[in-house]
Amino acid sequence: MNGWRDSRTVDARWSFAAMLAACALVMALAGPFGQAERFLPSQRIGLWLMYLAAGLPMLALVLTGLRRWLTGIPLAGMCAAAASLPILLVVETIGLIEGRPLPHGGLDWLRSAAEVAVLCVPFAVLLERFLRPVEAKPAAVTALLIAADVRAVCAEGHYTRLFTPRGEQFLDHSFSEVLMALEGRDGAQVHRSWWVARGAVEGLQRKGSAAVLKITGGLAVPFARRRLTKLRGEGWPV
Repeated sequence: MNGWRDSRTVDARWSFAAMLAACALVMALAGPFGQAERFLPSQRIGLWLMYLAAGLPMLALVLTGLRRWLTGIPLAGMCAAAASLPILLVVETIGLIEGRPLPHGGLDWLRSAAEVAVLCVPFAVLLERFLRPVEAKPAAVTALLIAADVRAVCAEGHYTRLFTPRGEQFLDHSFSEVLMALEGRDGAQVHRSWWVARGAVEGLQRKGSAAVLKITGGLAVPFARRRLTKLRGEGWPV
């Protein structure tokens, strides 16, 4: 399965869609291929949404194919280059509908393909990030967490702090690695940098105008308010 389907929160998907929309907006305002002279900004936005709808599946298909043969290296540039010709054909087909003539001669086609490849790079980078394969659970972290009565986990830069009845422990592993190792545990990521066990939550605690989750042992954990309804629906004591 890929990273898009395995994203731990809907936030990642919204972030992906927002970045794509921002790229489309930038390209529409820039008006490449002479669009600035022929179309209004609103029309250019519509065109770029059409380009995205046609081009992204092609980029994703090429990226998937490249991953079968190449691993451990960035593939965005090669993906953009390989997909440039089929995407160019789509662009030129839409151009014919617009009334724009086709490129004249092989050099014009090559130049247009190069321009398309350059424009595809940022979209290929986004796809490579959000369609990345899910890595296996780190064995060392998994073994450690099995032995520990984990109450909460907090991200600290590239490392992680673990909270148990014995106290705190600093882990030389990233928050994402620890989250993978915690899959199947009765808990949830309640904040972008916090995971808590359901059994350790004692309730909500007010701190002025803000509120935190009260964890066994006196720990106060921040939480994203948008997650509160889901936690309550799942029977959490909040």
